[in-house]
Amino acid sequence: VDEGRVNKISFTGSTEIGKMIGEVCGRNLVSCSLELGGKNPLVVMPSADINNAVEGAYWGAFGTAGQRCTSLGNLILHKDIYDEFMEKFMAKVEATRIGDSLVHDGVLYGPMLSEKYAKDFKKNQPQTIMSITKMFINLFVGELVKKKSIDLNKKVSHYLPKIGSGYANAKVQDVLNMNIINSYTEDYTKAYSSSFLHEPVGGWRLPKNLKNHLSQEEYLNTIKKIKNKSLINSSEYAFYKSANTDVVGLIVEKVSGRTLRDWVLSAVEAAGFEEGLYIASDRYGMPWMSGGGCLITRDFLRMGLLFARKGMGVGNRKVGSPSFLDKTIKNLGPKYMELSKNKYLYYSNSTMVSGNMIGHSGYGGQFLATNFKTGKVAAFFSVLETKSATKESYKVDMINMLINLVNN
Repeated sequence: VDEGRVNKISFTGSTEIGKMIGEVCGRNLVSCSLELGGKNPLVVMPSADINNAVEGAYWGAFGTAGQRCTSLGNLILHKDIYDEFMEKFMAKVEATRIGDSLVHDGVLYGPMLSEKYAKDFKKNQPQTIMSITKMFINLFVGELVKKKSIDLNKKVSHYLPKIGSGYANAKVQDVLNMNIINSYTEDYTKAYSSSFLHEPVGGWRLPKNLKNHLSQEEYLNTIKKIKNKSLINSSEYAFYKSANTDVVGLIVEKVSGRTLRDWVLSAVEAAGFEEGLYIASDRYGMPWMSGGGCLITRDFLRMGLLFARKGMGVGNRKVGSPSFLDKTIKNLGPKYMELSKNKYLYYSNSTMVSGNMIGHSGYGGQFLATNFKTGKVAAFFSVLETKSATKESYKVDMINMLINLVNN
């Protein structure tokens, strides 16, 4: 261009490169046409053929994996046809098959991984699974229920006499289902959220008083109810509190007479992990069941297989209760989140359930999904760089994708 041998440049790509081309063309008075990743809109009016519009929007958004410059970015719908359009559109989206088109028919596009994060997801690199460790509690409680060692309709104080008012009068079942209200908060955008104040117990941060070495049990005993309020959740949605899982873990230990560490070991051995489970604990060795675990990818899938096979592990090792797992997907707890119109993810017995899918999400962008009927497992690692390290719309897309994978 500087030599005067080019009369015009047409470029499609990043804004960064577009600026460079614009600068070169500008100083040489050469015209340029730049397509720098605009958000292409599609407007649908009431006069449109809805089925045709749905088809066009679907292929516009997802054809060629959504990576062409003319891909649909914004869908603008007239309010009169919004509900009908979205119902049909989301039905197509949820039925989309993602995988290897050389092996499976009807696959729209293959799995994708940003080069930026590829180096973080090596085959033998343990990745955090965070709250997905909560699923182990389902197995432990299931065994105790089967043996009639625990009654989920009993109050927590029946098993833990020293527990604080935040749990004392709550039914164990409600705690297991994230279905109570107390003073424990889990807002990761607030510095003094209970979830942050809980972390010194597991050594994740220094306590305010360096001589204060609370055990998990001692900390849980300090959680109180909200003044002048009942523990009963009168809404239809779960109140997610990680401390709930730790309370149930403490009950498992007290009722069984086995350390929680021994329970975890039995699950790890049944799963047949190739590498191992890395999990945080308090300074006295009690595993932090509500989160903080790490697994390599293959072991993450092995964990899922343990659930897909209803607790039947390698070498005929067994953990959990098949009947309790069946009840988990039938006797649903409160709604956790809406996945699409009239389709919800429910919180049930320390797992997340939608139809025949049972799994759990992890803080920061992970999910493990299994299906008893198909026997399939799908695991998802990712890194969210939002302020709160979570994003509801992202989670909805991720979970719907995994449900589709394990259901088909």
